[in-house]
Amino acid sequence: EVSIYEGDTGHVGNIFIVGNTYTKDYVIRRELEIEEGELFSIYKLQRSIERLNMTQFFDKVEWEVKEGDAEGIMDLIFKVKEGKGGIISFGAGYGSVSGFSANGSISHINLFGTGKKIQGKLEIGQYLQSISISFTEPYLFDSKYSLTTSVYFYNSLIQNILVDEDRDGIAESTNGQYWQTRVGFGLSVSRRLWSYYSVGVGYSVYDLINHDQNFNNALDDNLNKELALTSWEQGGKVKSTINLNASVDSRDHPLVPTKGIYSSISVDYVGHLIGGFFQFIRLNGNFSFYQNIPITENYKLVGVFYTTHGVMLPQFNGVFERETSDLFWFDGYYELRGWQGYGLRGIAKSFYSVELRFPLYESLLWGATFADYGAVFDELMDYTTDPYKYYGSFGFGVMINIPSLPIRMYLARQVKVQDNQLKLFGSDKFFENWQFVFSIQGLF
Repeated sequence: EVSIYEGDTGHVGNIFIVGNTYTKDYVIRRELEIEEGELFSIYKLQRSIERLNMTQFFDKVEWEVKEGDAEGIMDLIFKVKEGKGGIISFGAGYGSVSGFSANGSISHINLFGTGKKIQGKLEIGQYLQSISISFTEPYLFDSKYSLTTSVYFYNSLIQNILVDEDRDGIAESTNGQYWQTRVGFGLSVSRRLWSYYSVGVGYSVYDLINHDQNFNNALDDNLNKELALTSWEQGGKVKSTINLNASVDSRDHPLVPTKGIYSSISVDYVGHLIGGFFQFIRLNGNFSFYQNIPITENYKLVGVFYTTHGVMLPQFNGVFERETSDLFWFDGYYELRGWQGYGLRGIAKSFYSVELRFPLYESLLWGATFADYGAVFDELMDYTTDPYKYYGSFGFGVMINIPSLPIRMYLARQVKVQDNQLKLFGSDKFFENWQFVFSIQGLF
């Protein structure tokens, strides 16, 4: 004979935090979704662990339940191991955007143990010189609002411009280039609505000068009818932007998620009623899905699907003034890996990617195989699923998951649809024309 009875529902007694030698108690407690005195919920407990992981403040987060002061009361103990929130880095190298360069940065994602974030970057390169400072208060006045401010100076060589010197609508080369100097600042506010959802609004403005171009006319007037060599005395060209965004994030970890989704939509309103030389509207959306695939009890793979789409439209007054750097494009490092240095730009974009990830050493080192597929379009009416418009790549690599400094290294092979077949691009031999891709900060 088996007797089954239902006991009383357990309640949460005291919540203890141990191991936080640097992070303030209140910084940890505000991330917890389970509270003292409420009914015990394994869902809220797990979500609290995930939210602590998402801060990237800790190398390890564990929990323990102990019997409380009375029957049906359970005390919770959250055990954390402090991570290294501050990073100082210096380096030198070569990249297709910066050329030969030296750079340095200093950042802290948990300033004085308060959860505030600050970052400063300096880069001096052959094709790029920049300096930027940003600061984030994640809980403004102890509310659910966060505030981010930034200022920057940026001087870069814009390359791979489609040149149409005889103005016949056909590009003679992709070797056009010019220097662009800009100085500006940004301010954004976001609010967490529920466990997974947040909305935000931001404003940014900068003054820019395009100068020292090596051509007279860009294809499709990408540089707004003329590349004016404006001076600072004339004010340059001002770009003023309001951004509206919304997102949902149910991932269980920021660097190596094994389940959940991340999705966001954003609208950039540039110029028109808020002033400035440039005028357009840009819509962008992306979606990521993560699914763990158990192989053994202690080893699992992670499947990832990612897609992003975007369009640029004229302002409500019909004006469509934009610069080349506003256009959608693939840099070959974060999206469409392996297609570095190709002048793929347009006013619409479509991109898909799949990955299979597998742990090599705990959460620090993971391997990955991937396939990317995407296209940009010169005109909105060209937006299509026609495979001849798309570029692709596949490959494999490693992911080094250092908080605030995630490193990705891949070998990628380009592919393209030709003659009704998906073919290797650049060479028909499989082991030729592989591209090395190195980036800091992951694709998704």
